[in-house]
Amino acid sequence: MWETLIVHHSRQERKERSIEPLFQWKTCQRSLYIGDQRQAGVRLQLPGYDTWKGFEAYSLLLEIVSGLQSSLFGETEVMHQFKVHFQAENLPAAPFGDYLARLRDNLIEDSKYIRRNYMMNLGDQSYGGIAHRLLGSRKQVVLIGSGQLAEKTLPFLQKGGRKVLIAARNPVKRAELSRRYNCAAVSLKDLEFEQFKHVVIAAPVSVAEILHWSDQGSCVVDLRDDNLGDPVPAGLEYHSFAHILETLNQTRDRHQLLRQKLKHVIAELIEKRRMARVELIHGWEDIPCLAV
Repeated sequence: MWETLIVHHSRQERKERSIEPLFQWKTCQRSLYIGDQRQAGVRLQLPGYDTWKGFEAYSLLLEIVSGLQSSLFGETEVMHQFKVHFQAENLPAAPFGDYLARLRDNLIEDSKYIRRNYMMNLGDQSYGGIAHRLLGSRKQVVLIGSGQLAEKTLPFLQKGGRKVLIAARNPVKRAELSRRYNCAAVSLKDLEFEQFKHVVIAAPVSVAEILHWSDQGSCVVDLRDDNLGDPVPAGLEYHSFAHILETLNQTRDRHQLLRQKLKHVIAELIEKRRMARVELIHGWEDIPCLAV
């Protein structure tokens, strides 16, 4: 039934606006308008948007819902957003609402198949994810920095109830992160390590003077692409940026191979959907969506 599907897609257009009779879905990375080509007044082109039709449009939506087109490959948040946005109470009236509900159910079914069979244990895909894994069961850590890298890393560090102390120079950013993520914060110059002997460095600062606290068992995850020539004290479990970057690159290489494999998997799923439609004697399970 997806021969008549139409999807307008853009990563640049960010306005949330109603374009009848299309149904909009906007995420943090893209904006989409979804419709049925049989609808009265449906737009077959939309300025600023790429247009996909039929099963190619279905394939695009499946890749998006499965996280294959996300910046973080295989992320699950986009699936959650999709389910929430396509809840029955958010859909237009029948028959178009029924059409979208069937589309939702098919996409969720196919996406679950892909994730269950091909996307388990994808590996670390971000600096924060790697830092979290390297820290292991350690329950307390100092995060040095308050910029974008620190903010992206912080939610990963808090996983498993880990206690995070933010140490940064900028008092405004430091206070904002402390409020937003409900964790303690101190000025970098006032940092003491009696209770926080593990550290994640996410700012371009010299840490030569503050690493003297380290001892056997102390873990340091260094996310600086330039370590400023800081000497690393003996006895540390030290993870350099070069090591972390290598881990990320290896993960991305594996993901690239998986992307190629999933193209064939999705093509097979699409063909099954197409053939299931052909095998219906008259195809009257598909209520024509000629009204909004």
